[in-house]
Amino acid sequence: MHFEFDCLKNDEKYRQLFLDFIVKEEICNLNCDYCMNENNNLKETHIFQRKDGRLNFRLDKANELVYEEGYQLKQDIDSILEKYEHIFNAPVIKVSGGEILMVKNIDKLVKRLAESYEVVQLLTNGVLVNENFIGKIKDIKNLHVQLSLDGHIYEMNCNRVKSNEMHNRILRALDLLVTNKIITEVYCVITKQNIDYLPQYAEYLLNKYGSSVKLFPFPVRQKPGEKFFSDENNLKGVEILIENHERYQEILPPKLYMEELCLFMKKRKRMGRCYIPLVANQIFDDGVVTPCPNCWTIQLGNLVEETEKVTSSLGTNRIYNLMIHHPPAAPFCRSCYTEVDVLNLYFDGRLTLEELELSRPLFKGARVKKRLEEMKKIFQMVDFKQLDI
Repeated sequence: MHFEFDCLKNDEKYRQLFLDFIVKEEICNLNCDYCMNENNNLKETHIFQRKDGRLNFRLDKANELVYEEGYQLKQDIDSILEKYEHIFNAPVIKVSGGEILMVKNIDKLVKRLAESYEVVQLLTNGVLVNENFIGKIKDIKNLHVQLSLDGHIYEMNCNRVKSNEMHNRILRALDLLVTNKIITEVYCVITKQNIDYLPQYAEYLLNKYGSSVKLFPFPVRQKPGEKFFSDENNLKGVEILIENHERYQEILPPKLYMEELCLFMKKRKRMGRCYIPLVANQIFDDGVVTPCPNCWTIQLGNLVEETEKVTSSLGTNRIYNLMIHHPPAAPFCRSCYTEVDVLNLYFDGRLTLEELELSRPLFKGARVKKRLEEMKKIFQMVDFKQLDI
């Protein structure tokens, strides 16, 4: 048996919660130690290898990185989004790279998306966030920025950047975002380097920004986790946040999320069902579709060139039964716990919609909340046990 995606249809479109749109994943201006790209082989272009500690990201193709008429990138992006919006309906779109701010005129894409989606989320490492960029985006009221920052001191962030100067540059980016009232979520990868400092990090953000930022911690995962995952007997940093959750609740995810995070880090495996492949698509700027935004596993096809192949694969490809299996069946699912797991807690009935929206402004909009409630009702009617085979 398989999940019938047709139950998500409304007005001949598949209802989704969000689209995870990846633009030029092979181009980045950082070389994070725990980057998962070198272990992904979804596409032939995903041949990343380390040499002298650096991945072979392409930095010499500036002429390709322009969202403007006359450039192939804009033509590709517009074609893919037009096709997606003809088949699917989602209130949220997340746009990332690579490093998405390396795309010239990305603000024009954000403005185009802001007209169609209730929320546009932009994921960036912050290196290119400056006054000029802020000036272009600060009036886009439904834009949310997800900033990757593993700590407020260099020692916490050393797996991401290799100098204190670069670290301070990202801290300035956070200041700029908050000062200009841009809704900001801090994306924090927990490693053995920063786990002990997490309470100080939460204290720093709370004292400096109050509820103007949200901190979403999750552990390093998949292959890099073998090297950078914190020892299961050294989780004090997370445990202190749980013990003092009332103090930090303005900036932290729900307490239940933090408790499940701690349990995951102790057991080194996820325990609950994952609904994410049923509520989201991940699509690349070349049209390739993969069924989960957390893990690049297989290609369902090219949305523009193989539209029917993609839609006929929804739910029917055996990868879905693996990904939504309870308990998690695939190694890449067992080793995965990310910020979207807060949605799994909601769909399982363990978090309320109110708790969800308090922790993530991303889910406060009327269209988003309506879609969440619709999908939860649908999932409550599905006999998932019949799929756990």
